[in-house]
Amino acid sequence: MSIVVVERSFAEPVEFDGVLAPELAECMRRRGVRASYSLLSRDRHHLVCVHEAPDAESVRVTQDEHGLPYVRVWSAAPLAVPQAVSDPRYELIVVQRELPEPISRELAELAARDPDGCHRRNRCTLLASLISLDGRQLLCRYSAPDAEAVRNANVQAAVPFTRAWVATVIGEVG
Repeated sequence: MSIVVVERSFAEPVEFDGVLAPELAECMRRRGVRASYSLLSRDRHHLVCVHEAPDAESVRVTQDEHGLPYVRVWSAAPLAVPQAVSDPRYELIVVQRELPEPISRELAELAARDPDGCHRRNRCTLLASLISLDGRQLLCRYSAPDAEAVRNANVQAAVPFTRAWVATVIGEVG
């Protein structure tokens, strides 16, 4: 099975509680797609859904068959990042990265170790990261006081990012 990420953006805030329509759940089951968890932005304009599936195309087909909008669907692999726990006083921050040139897993994992201490200085803890198989997309989860702290840490470390937002987890994060 593969890890497949579905990125969605909405012009208007969306309501999402993680409950799938029976028809969609059956379609996903038939194609071997299992919803793992979702991350919904506080403003409800961004939603990232992580699935286990045979491949990205299986997920794409289920989305298309049910008219579900998405920005992109990509296969991913987890990065080896230092073990960390979320600080209960802090927010869960999602960072999305769209890179113009591919990055290797090794280079992404090196940056995740915070060699310059930028994350530590900004009180940001990297919890987990997924990298696309082509090295052009990353989805990172942080524990931090707020999204601005994560943005600052990434700017100071010269690590590019597309957006950083406060998230709510829907479902189980593995």
